[in-house]
Amino acid sequence: VSTLTLAIALRKMPRLMFSFNALKELVPFGVRVLGVGLLITGYQEIRALIVGKVYSSEDLAYYDKGRQFPNLLVTNINTSIGAVLFPQMANEQDEVTKVRSTMKNSIRFSSYVLAPAMLGLAAVAEPFVRLLLTEKWLTCVPLLQMFCVVYLFYPIHTTNMQAVNAVGRADITTRLEFIKKAIELLLLIFAMQISVKAIVIAEVITATLFVFINAFPNKKLVNYTIKEQFFDIIPNVLRALIMAAAVYLVNYLPIGDMVKLLIQVVGGVVIYIVLSIITRSKEFNYIKSFVLKKNTSRSKQ
Repeated sequence: VSTLTLAIALRKMPRLMFSFNALKELVPFGVRVLGVGLLITGYQEIRALIVGKVYSSEDLAYYDKGRQFPNLLVTNINTSIGAVLFPQMANEQDEVTKVRSTMKNSIRFSSYVLAPAMLGLAAVAEPFVRLLLTEKWLTCVPLLQMFCVVYLFYPIHTTNMQAVNAVGRADITTRLEFIKKAIELLLLIFAMQISVKAIVIAEVITATLFVFINAFPNKKLVNYTIKEQFFDIIPNVLRALIMAAAVYLVNYLPIGDMVKLLIQVVGGVVIYIVLSIITRSKEFNYIKSFVLKKNTSRSKQ
């Protein structure tokens, strides 16, 4: 019995194995993905360097502060989406309908969460900056508001690019990234002749344009068209716009920034939830059912 047990145990022990065929497939893919990441990061740093070189250190500080808060919020959401989304879609890469379904759910859910966060932040930007950074930083408010529009589209970019990578077409993402960076660079060279605000406006233009560029390959790869993506996003954006407009009106009340910001945040959440209920948002119903299940399981314990 002991000999048999030992033989079975040896069979189950992990073995050191190496496959050159797997390496040939994975290395080009990994190099392309790494190259795209380095290209994106490098361009972002070059852009900030140009702002600091062409304009004063004060202008660069306003630019950085305007980008800081929406970037911090979106980076965390974007990283979470990418970490969960890519492995799931990679497992489903041979089943186009499943990849399409995963993409659709991701785009709808991320826009449901991010649209009110970004548009809400843009609406409360002035009291937020005055309270957190003091009066002297109010110059960065318009930049912050524009960056909110820029970062509004980031999870949508991520979902589309992750889908392309998941089906093994990193070559497409590499080509698209070079095209996009060429467009960004041309607009940056033009905008830097005008002002820092013009540079951020150029970023708003490219972020909007790249929604269509990033979505284009998935029409063929997973049969998820730009039109379908637009209709999946627009209900959440419209709800967020209505909420942001209502919240923005609070800025005109003659009250302190702390109270004003509290009213705006609480009021914004309530308005968005009410709009979600009225319009029968699937994303809201999913979150509600998820929370109810969690509370039920905790009460049973």
